[in-house]
Amino acid sequence: MSTYGYLHVPTGKCVHFVDECPDAVELRELRSEAEGKGVNVVYVDCADYMARLWEIPNAIGFAAGASFPPYDQDGCPHWTRWWDDLLLLGYREEVHGLAIVLDNAHLVFERDRKFMTTLLENFLHGMKSWVKADKPYHLHFQMLSCTSVREALAPEAMHGA
Repeated sequence: MSTYGYLHVPTGKCVHFVDECPDAVELRELRSEAEGKGVNVVYVDCADYMARLWEIPNAIGFAAGASFPPYDQDGCPHWTRWWDDLLLLGYREEVHGLAIVLDNAHLVFERDRKFMTTLLENFLHGMKSWVKADKPYHLHFQMLSCTSVREALAPEAMHGA
């Protein structure tokens, strides 16, 4: 089982760098299990944002149902607002978990490592409420191009499953 197996598990192991191409059937099953437990699986393909990296936190915030996106009114990310929104999500009773999958993350790491490390640091700042409530909170960096990740986890895959 890949580290995607943690999608529905509350654990301190919340950041995952995936250097493999998981099986689409296994990923669909894991997504289904996570969603069955109320975990919101948020998929973002970083390849779609190469010319506008600051929109990645916006995409995550909107898909996660956060309260205050977008986070870049002046063309640059407001990281504190983003992690504050992630923190607030963890306190909401109707939210049972969050698993963010950044597909093709290696492309952004290669282009702007500082952007991705800042995103990671701010994700971790939002962790306290999730750990306190014993809710799953994960960030998966898919570091290898892999069509099965999109096939199983993208929003359009959810409707076709």
